[in-house]
Amino acid sequence: MTEADKLAFAGDILNETYDIPVIDPIDETAALKAIVSDINELFDLNLPDVLESRYKHFQVPQSRPEDYREQLFELKSGRTYLAGIRHAGANPNLPFVQITSNFVLGPHDLSLMKRQIHASFEVFNPLHLAYWAKSESSQLELDAKPARRYLASRISQLELVSSVKVDGQLERVRDQDYWQGYVSGYAAFHMKHPDLKSWVTVSDKEDLERYRSQALLFEYFVEGKPVGLIGAEHSDLLGLKGLYMGELLIHEQFKGRGYAVQMQREFLKTVGDEFEVVWGTIDARNLPSTKTALRVGRRPMRVELMVPLI
Repeated sequence: MTEADKLAFAGDILNETYDIPVIDPIDETAALKAIVSDINELFDLNLPDVLESRYKHFQVPQSRPEDYREQLFELKSGRTYLAGIRHAGANPNLPFVQITSNFVLGPHDLSLMKRQIHASFEVFNPLHLAYWAKSESSQLELDAKPARRYLASRISQLELVSSVKVDGQLERVRDQDYWQGYVSGYAAFHMKHPDLKSWVTVSDKEDLERYRSQALLFEYFVEGKPVGLIGAEHSDLLGLKGLYMGELLIHEQFKGRGYAVQMQREFLKTVGDEFEVVWGTIDARNLPSTKTALRVGRRPMRVELMVPLI
């Protein structure tokens, strides 16, 4: 792709796969620059050392380093898309193909894509193809299932003052003493919900420490008792100064009391003045986190959809 091609491709991605009114107004030039940067990161996957590293890490039988290339495909209509192999949770047994397209997929497009993908990524035996759309309602005829959703909002548009009395108090985390309580909280959750252990996972300590280094990791206390942990990081969205929500844990004995919504509102009241938008990607199966985000006022603006390949 030339730089002009990337810019045109980015413009279509912006218009076709993001529900822009959710975070309007945006600076289109800044938004396009951000998407072009994302496209460049995809092409960086084709660097020889990256190809070799992924090949050695996953050790897929009969594969070669070049099989991990991000590839540009063209449909009969002349429209193009990027595709590359991924592994869910870095698990070599869960391969899928990530599509980056700048148009709304239709049944005919999908049929041809499947043939092209099979020919190029057959060695991996991918289970699904994944792509992004504004909403799942436009893709019902494709047998597409939601995998992840962007939920976002302008912070200035959120109603952060609750009519309900706030019971708790946020305290910024200043050392690593939080870690054991955090891990224990997830252990209790997984013991109660063993079927969710594979996808409602403990965040890497490295991630939480990054939130802490940015002064964006807090514990929530009610009557002196630790109720939960919330963390985020600086991450811009389409050129807007963004707060990316990375962690929200409520300990088991305090669930069902509305503390998740309280904690997120108090968090945004505390740190939100630095940012224009709050956003995050939430697993479509994670209904409690989705409901919490919606109750705070965040709205869906993009959805990743999965279509089976076998």
